[in-house]
Amino acid sequence: MPPAEGKHSPIGASSCERWYNCPGSIPRSVGKPNKGSVYAAEGTVTHGLGEDLIRGKIKKEALYDRVGEVVKSGDFEVPITDEMVEGAILYFDTLAGLFAEIKANEKPAPITWKCEEPIHLVSVDDDAYGTCDFALWRKGDKLIIVDFKFGQRLVNPERNKQMMYYAIGMMDGAAGWVFDEVELIIVQPRARHADGPVRRWTTNTKELKAFAADLKAKVAETRLGAEAPVSSGEWCKYCPAMAECPEKYKDIQAAAGADFSVIPAADATPAAEAVRLLPSVDVLSLEALARALAYEDIISEWFTAAKERARAALESGVAVPGHKLVRKKTNRVWRDEAEVAARFEPIVGDAIWQKKLQGITWFEKKVGKDAVNELTVKPEGALTVAPEYDPRPAVIPSAAADFQAVSLDSELGGLL
Repeated sequence: MPPAEGKHSPIGASSCERWYNCPGSIPRSVGKPNKGSVYAAEGTVTHGLGEDLIRGKIKKEALYDRVGEVVKSGDFEVPITDEMVEGAILYFDTLAGLFAEIKANEKPAPITWKCEEPIHLVSVDDDAYGTCDFALWRKGDKLIIVDFKFGQRLVNPERNKQMMYYAIGMMDGAAGWVFDEVELIIVQPRARHADGPVRRWTTNTKELKAFAADLKAKVAETRLGAEAPVSSGEWCKYCPAMAECPEKYKDIQAAAGADFSVIPAADATPAAEAVRLLPSVDVLSLEALARALAYEDIISEWFTAAKERARAALESGVAVPGHKLVRKKTNRVWRDEAEVAARFEPIVGDAIWQKKLQGITWFEKKVGKDAVNELTVKPEGALTVAPEYDPRPAVIPSAAADFQAVSLDSELGGLL
């Protein structure tokens, strides 16, 4: 039976990495809110811009005219930015290039494409369904699945469970299981990677059939209730049950080297409690420091989830010991800008208005990139710590560079 329109699958593609690795996250998440974010809303709006381009509802040049327009997405009002327009255009241009590639094969079967296509993985489970961003195929030749991601968290297409889920859904439906190869492509304009914003990986129907069988087994495990296996890992990021997950709690304590069962003293400063409850970073070995840094995002996300759970409890009238609801700090705004202008412009003049240059992308659209490039400069970013797999080149600090130069001079001294 096909899913009802607008219904979200409890075992969907976007959470596939999580429930595949942690089947217990499904029963533990029942009844817990999975709130959206402004970042997800931005992604939804940018997807919409891309879809409008694909369906011919707007031209690329006209898309820039929508910059500054505010679009409602869920609970958020999202202003369209140059970056969103550029991301949508990259998505569209990538698809145009893929169409040219598959057309060049000159095989007899017709080329078919689907945008925002509903899928139903009938070979896996009746509850396995969702929507595929874009699919392009020629039967007997190649199926291409494209996933457009506007977030900055790097996504790899190789054995990407979400994309393999989409491929199975397309082959269980309109495309059929009739391909020599299946290519999975990520278009991610805001994520830095040595291979650029478009990354590709090729698989085949044999591997995808094996993955479908694995999914079927994992779905069965999600239905074991309290007995469903639980596992902590990087897939926990958006889990609604993260704040109360025992496995995640153990991982966080181990990574921080702290015992969270000890409640900080109410009258102590954060710095004093850090000294009392956490190991000093000055005495950690570099190996232990590296392990702690590897958990930075997970620890931060866990505490974000913990705060969200506490906020929900407090808003519903349930007390959380030692905590209360307060209003966030805000800045003053004009009640009515027209009234302000009418009162003060006759006194102060045009100085009440602030002039500002348009953004670089606006100028590139009007006069071309070549004319703009010589007038731009990209400031050097501040130094920060990143994991080894980060695609940005490592920076050798001046002290280390001086040391290397001295060492090299010493080694060459006997040869000169």
